[in-house]
Amino acid sequence: MSAQERDKLLRPGSAGFDEWFKFDDALDFLERSLHGSVPVYLSLHSPHTSVFLAAAFIPFGELTPETRDELLEWNTNVVDEGWGYGGKFHEDGSPDYSLIPPFAWERLAILQKAVPIVWRRENPLEKRRPTYYEANPEITHVHDLHWVEERSAYCTLDEIGEVREVIRMRKDSDEDRVIEITVEEDVLAKHMALGDYALVRFFDIDRYQNIEVCAADPDFDARRQIKRRSLRARLTPVPGVGGGMLRAYLRGVQLAPPPNGETKKALFDDHGNRKYVEFIAHDFKHDRIAELSCAPDQLDSYFTDTGKPFETTPAFFRREVLLKYQSDSDKYTVRDREISCRSTWSLRFDVNQAGQVHAYLIDLQHLPHAEQQYWKSFNEEPKGPISKRSFKTDFEGSWAFDPEPLRDLKGRLAKPIEVHRSDEDVHIVWVPPPDPQALDDVHYLAGESQKEWANAVGALHRVVVEGLQESVLRKLAVSLGDDAKSLDQLRSIKLLERVLSRLGLSADTVKEIIDPLATLNHLRSKTASHRSGEEARQLVRQARRDHGDLAKHFKDLVRRVDAAVNQLVIIGADAVSLTEKASEEE
Repeated sequence: MSAQERDKLLRPGSAGFDEWFKFDDALDFLERSLHGSVPVYLSLHSPHTSVFLAAAFIPFGELTPETRDELLEWNTNVVDEGWGYGGKFHEDGSPDYSLIPPFAWERLAILQKAVPIVWRRENPLEKRRPTYYEANPEITHVHDLHWVEERSAYCTLDEIGEVREVIRMRKDSDEDRVIEITVEEDVLAKHMALGDYALVRFFDIDRYQNIEVCAADPDFDARRQIKRRSLRARLTPVPGVGGGMLRAYLRGVQLAPPPNGETKKALFDDHGNRKYVEFIAHDFKHDRIAELSCAPDQLDSYFTDTGKPFETTPAFFRREVLLKYQSDSDKYTVRDREISCRSTWSLRFDVNQAGQVHAYLIDLQHLPHAEQQYWKSFNEEPKGPISKRSFKTDFEGSWAFDPEPLRDLKGRLAKPIEVHRSDEDVHIVWVPPPDPQALDDVHYLAGESQKEWANAVGALHRVVVEGLQESVLRKLAVSLGDDAKSLDQLRSIKLLERVLSRLGLSADTVKEIIDPLATLNHLRSKTASHRSGEEARQLVRQARRDHGDLAKHFKDLVRRVDAAVNQLVIIGADAVSLTEKASEEE
């Protein structure tokens, strides 16, 4: 609204002016704002209006017609109420202290039973003693809410693992003070249902033509009582000196009862409204390939037989389905046979000999509907059976001891690799990455792009080559008889080669260890994004010629690196006997 429009509206005697002082728009706002993002605190000021609103919970059973009327006499800012302690003195002068809950000193008995939603605190640790607002831990703990500074909100994760802002705090950009706090309706309603709380919002809205009239006395005889479905208020006019109303204020309470019946049930029914997708799957119970729903009531367990497919019916997917998860390690964790999304959902999967990802319908049914639809987009008919290890572990109930290079490599790299120069002299020549997430970031390729391949090579390099301790290897090489000056220009892999040779290992064994590490190092140096060029493209073409595609090349590289690291682990354990043997030969 422009200044001219506002001045016209606020002209005494005009239709707009009289309507403005009826507060119908404010009352409508109060009723509408019980949905969506619900304001539980407002402190707004404009040239002609000030708005105050603050909310608390009150046990619903305590609200009677009499106590509802009492609430109209409120005279407090409920966000300023917090815990404290105090007490009384005995006749001998000794104190008797106890905790004092919020609202204990309130004059109204009904308000003494109130439960804060947010409270304002002052920080004495800073010179300016700034104020800030804190949500009641009763709410944040129950709904797993956590303060996120950059969002200025208490947040949680939604069902697909995205950060959801639940209690938002908006500041005035000019004064840097909180002017609005809102709570999402579903969380507010759920907490009201859990605690059998009514939401009570106390409001005071003041409107005036200009600031000079604010000192005028209110006309209590002309006060009007207002009752609507959810609120009760008093509208008090303030007449001007020459007659007419130049100011009015609306003060009251609004009550929202806790949800009940079907509304309450829907808040806690995680499965009643769930949707399920149909997947092309191998119904081995009926020996067919068919589109089958993953809904619980459409599947049979091994203990019931209603003619429906088994819960363990596998569906098959193109391996690219994993790319989304492998490329976002902040949100997803992809391990050997499981994907998890923060703390919201997880899914067992495996990869068969044909390179297809497969998962059971019973596991797919637990995914959020949007996630089920994503998997559906990669769904295809099986090109082979499920993996051998899945069959062993999931159907035969036995352990799968078959080697799996990437899984085994991560296991070996999860702890330091030592070389014992003697019984008293231990050298840790390789250490795990400082960030445990680094190991989880190494995956087989989900697609066939050069970028994914280069990223996978880089991730493997970070957890293997970068873990070699150059200074330790240099010291160890010297202790085994190498000339220190001859080592000046050597880096970690070449230093490791010197150490292994000095330990008396055969040339073939040293080659088996060093060649895969050197190959990995070379690939990384040539495919790094800031260095890639024609030589990198040649490496890609060579990898495809030798292995058919980049995914197979990377899998073979992992196998060779795992074998090299395994040899290094074995040599570290046997290094004492090796060094003793080398000393005897000398």
